[in-house]
Amino acid sequence: MSDGAFAKSLNLTLGARISDYNLAGSAFTYKAELDWRPVESLLLRGGFEHALRAPNVAELFSQSGTVVSVGNPPTAGDPCDSRSSLRTGANATGVRNLCLAQFQSAGLTATEAANLYPGYTYVSAVVGSRITGNPKLDPEAADTYTLGAVYSIGPLGEWFRKGSISVDYYNIEIKDQIGTVTGSLALQKCFNLDGSNPTYDPANSYCSTIVRSAGSGILFDIGAPYLNLAGTRTSGIDVQFDSEFNLPHDLRLSFNTVVNYLDEFRIQSLKGSPWQEYRATISSGRATTPPLPGWRSATTLGLAYGDASASLRWRHIHSMRDIASVTSATPPPGVDAYDILDLSARLKLSERFELSAGINNLLEKSPPVVGGVAGQTTPTLYDVIGRNYFLGAKAKF
Repeated sequence: MSDGAFAKSLNLTLGARISDYNLAGSAFTYKAELDWRPVESLLLRGGFEHALRAPNVAELFSQSGTVVSVGNPPTAGDPCDSRSSLRTGANATGVRNLCLAQFQSAGLTATEAANLYPGYTYVSAVVGSRITGNPKLDPEAADTYTLGAVYSIGPLGEWFRKGSISVDYYNIEIKDQIGTVTGSLALQKCFNLDGSNPTYDPANSYCSTIVRSAGSGILFDIGAPYLNLAGTRTSGIDVQFDSEFNLPHDLRLSFNTVVNYLDEFRIQSLKGSPWQEYRATISSGRATTPPLPGWRSATTLGLAYGDASASLRWRHIHSMRDIASVTSATPPPGVDAYDILDLSARLKLSERFELSAGINNLLEKSPPVVGGVAGQTTPTLYDVIGRNYFLGAKAKF
C-alpha cells in the first residue's frame, strides 16, 4: 500500500516452503516481514522467520578418528590422575567415586579399582577421539526476530547535506543444533567443572562418551558422535549513523559509524544441561565458538574536494575474557581492547580513470596474545600482517 492516510508506504512479505528429506523427514519453513513508512523520513521494520537446516552427508555418515588435547595436571589432564587438583578439592569424594565407577566399567573389580586410584597417572596430554555420523539426526530449527527503525534527515541549511540513523534489534534461537562435544570439553563436563554433573553420576551423558582401557582403567578414547545437542541463543543491537556536511572552500566532510552490541550468546551443549554465557569470550581457534566481543565498531571520517577524497577509519574490538573462563576457575588471561587506524585516498582523473592508495594498520598495532601462549592469536579477527600499503588504478573501457 502507498500514499495512504497513515502510511507513505506499507509492505508485507510472506513466504513458506515445504521440503521432504528421506532421512530427516518433512520440513515446513515460513517467514513474515513488514516495513511501514508513516512519513517520508521514518521507516519502521520488523520480521519473523522460522528456518530449518537438514543434516549434511558428513553429519549423517562420517567416520573418522582424531586426537584432542586434554592438557596436563594439576589444572588439566585426566581428573582421575593422582596429580590432578580436582582430587584434593572440595568435591574430592565425588571425583573419587566417579573415577572408581569408570575403572570398574573398564573391567576392574571394586578392589582393583580402589587399589589403582591412589597412584593412577595418565602420562599423555592428548587422547584419541572418534567422530561418527548419525543417520537419526533431526534438522536444526531457528527462529529469528528483528525489529528496527531508520530515520533520515534531508538538507538543513547550507552546511548539513544529509544524514540517517538506523537501529535494529535481533533475537535468534537455534534448537536441535547439530554438533559434537569435543573430548576435552566432555571430560571437563563429566567431572563437573561447570556444574554439568553435580552428582558425579557415571551415567551422565558426558561421562558416557569416555572409554577407559579394559583391565587397566587408563583413559583411552572419548567418543564425539554428531548429535542434536541443544541450542544457541543470541541477541543484540546494530546501530549505523551516516552524515555529510558542507565546509568552507568547497570541502565536504562525511562521518559514518557502525556499532554492534552483543547482549547475549548462550550455548546449551546438551539437552538438559545448563545454558552457558559465551558473550565477550575468545578462543585461539581450537574451539568451534567464534570470538564474541561485547562491543565492536567501525567508524570512518572522510574529507573530499572536487574529485579527490581521503578517509580515516577506526576499527574497535572490545576486550574479551578467555573462552576457558566458561568452564574453568583458572583460565588463561583474556585480551585487551584492540584498535586499528586505516588511511586511504582516492582521485578521479576522468570519467574513465581513477587512482587509489592507502595504508592499513597505520600505527602497526600488533595482535594480542590469545590463550596466554606467546605468538598465539586469532587471525580471523586481528591483523597479523602489520602495517601494509596498497596502490590501485581503475579504468573503464
